[in-house]
Amino acid sequence: MTTNTTRWVCALAASCLVAHATRAQAEENKAKAVDGINLVTSPHGSVKVGFVLQVGMDWIERPQAADTFEIKPTRARLLLSGFVIDRKIEYFLQFDGVQGLQSILPDSAGEKRIASTKAEPASPGVPFLLDMTLLFKFIPKTTIKVGRYLSQFMYMMPRNTADLYMISYPLVLYKLGVWRQFSIESMTETRYLDVIVGLYNGPPNNWGDDNKYKDYNLKIRVKPAPWIHVGAFVWVGMPRATAEASTKLYAVDVTYGGEIYIHFWEDRVKLLAEGLARSRLDHLSRWRDSGTAYGLYVHGSVQLTRQFELLGRFDFFDPSSSVRSDMGYWVTGGVNWLVDGIHAKLSVNYIYKLEETRSFVGWSEVLAQASLHF
Repeated sequence: MTTNTTRWVCALAASCLVAHATRAQAEENKAKAVDGINLVTSPHGSVKVGFVLQVGMDWIERPQAADTFEIKPTRARLLLSGFVIDRKIEYFLQFDGVQGLQSILPDSAGEKRIASTKAEPASPGVPFLLDMTLLFKFIPKTTIKVGRYLSQFMYMMPRNTADLYMISYPLVLYKLGVWRQFSIESMTETRYLDVIVGLYNGPPNNWGDDNKYKDYNLKIRVKPAPWIHVGAFVWVGMPRATAEASTKLYAVDVTYGGEIYIHFWEDRVKLLAEGLARSRLDHLSRWRDSGTAYGLYVHGSVQLTRQFELLGRFDFFDPSSSVRSDMGYWVTGGVNWLVDGIHAKLSVNYIYKLEETRSFVGWSEVLAQASLHF
């Protein structure tokens, strides 16, 4: 191959990559632009309204137990957002009419039972208001976020609940996710690198500031190309001091994990993998790890046509590395009918769940969901 031919081939390949990145960015910007409806826009501020409405069907076939089948609302959310002071300050409010009907909590007590598939952990009677957030953008490329919200924890947290890919969250997030809490975060985003630093009240999902020691998070995301990013984080948590046998138990939770996300073909093919582990150290065990909880998931999807998408995910979770026969596995296959992208879609997921006790016990669950979002 001559030198000129080589140059032409390289130039053509580079132009294809640039075109792909440009199209992907255009699609992303288009998706962001249509989220919500502007009600008021003025030099002093704006108000935008959005909705997430979801109704689901859940059928479970359990061994040595009666099958269950139910149809119920999953989410009925009202989103308000906007800006004030020349777009230097933004706000976000999220309300939910269904939240509070759910009654599962993050598995912080060390239960070995694998969580059932619900919308997300919540406390009974939780207020109608879910999120209340102020965002300050006075520093170039940096956003300071203050309020109650889902922190920058993993790729799927935070994420628009109308665009979770599958109907349910990954298993490891049900078990080790930090969910909503009062927080302050600094997020600096550049072309190739994102840095997130945060201070949090810490789980569980509540409205109080009851942890005087607070939790701390550092996350770094590297973006070498528009179609790939790699991230890692460490979260140091200070659980509440609890009385046990007249002795104060002081402990430290260390959670760490990583993610890799690859997407191409104008974002029609997605590959995502995330891993997460948590160790608890306390003075009663002389600050030795008594057992690490850890899990991971691998997700893949391909959009075959403009309206049909096939998905698959493998989930694994072990609540304690020091205990045998307590692991759980989920294998999920799904299809999405994208009537109008993420704004109107119908989804069906089949999940085969395998739980290890003295032997492996498996059962099936079928989820279906209709979702509207704007």
